[in-house]
Amino acid sequence: MKLKRSLTCLFFTITMLFSQIGYAASIAGVFGPKVNPEDRSMQYRFAFSPSDSDDGVPRQIRHRIHYQQAFYNDFRWRVVAQVGNTGEEMRFENVAAELVWHFKKANQDNWDSAVRFDFRNARGGRQIYGFNWTNEWKLNDKWATRALALFAWQSGNNANSGTIVSTRFNALYSLEGGHKVGVEMFNSYGRFGDTGSFDDQAHQIGPVYSGKYAGYNYQFGYLNGISDGASDHDFRFWIGKSF
Repeated sequence: MKLKRSLTCLFFTITMLFSQIGYAASIAGVFGPKVNPEDRSMQYRFAFSPSDSDDGVPRQIRHRIHYQQAFYNDFRWRVVAQVGNTGEEMRFENVAAELVWHFKKANQDNWDSAVRFDFRNARGGRQIYGFNWTNEWKLNDKWATRALALFAWQSGNNANSGTIVSTRFNALYSLEGGHKVGVEMFNSYGRFGDTGSFDDQAHQIGPVYSGKYAGYNYQFGYLNGISDGASDHDFRFWIGKSF
């Protein structure tokens, strides 16, 4: 019980400290902590951000595909490849490897928690290392919420120094047939100790809808930028299949 209270207090302390770099055609998700021991699946993601003539930002498109597989009940590995374009040219952006450890399973407190370790090799010879903490609370039979804290470090060519911090949140309502509707929020604060003002950061919020059809899982989402450092409009679509 003391461990649970300590971890919960630490998480919300972290997120409050930084609630004060930018997304562009964001293809990331508010990923949960749970690992299905039988999981073997693939997913394709698409994100589109229209051009903004007022800010001089061109149209942006991203495509991503990943494969993931669980092992030892509480662990899951994933490999990712991503490409994107700004304007007309489609270019490689990064390949990545991820490892999730679902170390805290829900009991009477209805709280699941996991950590995820990332390594990304990005275009231009830059490496990105990530440590992420994801939590999910089941509030009742219909409602659940997630909260994530993410930390990243860079090395190699054109690397940014310091620790880059972001958080993500969602609230989801379960419908019939495995469908869900809710709201998501993404916050990127920049470098620890040098976060700047709210408008220097990237904050987005928007609706999300997910479901299942003919053996496939899908998700539609929209994110609206609420700070100057964020993309104004991101339209997102995911589709996946388990094996």
